[in-house]
Amino acid sequence: VDGVCTQAACGVYEKTEAAHLFDLGLHYRLNERWEIYGIGENLADEVYIAGRDPYGARPDKSRSFTMGVRFDF
Repeated sequence: VDGVCTQAACGVYEKTEAAHLFDLGLHYRLNERWEIYGIGENLADEVYIAGRDPYGARPDKSRSFTMGVRFDF
């Protein structure tokens, strides 16, 4: 993710930081109707400024995991 200007002037504190993110998603179909899945986001747990508006710097999402089951009918 590259840094971007948050204001047209793009002053010192009006730009987000660049970051290297690593996300991973896996799924496995058990049969015609059932599937299990897992998603890992920001696996390196990199902390960076994702936004600066409206009231200052905002960090991005920290490392997170999601697991679930899907059923098709």
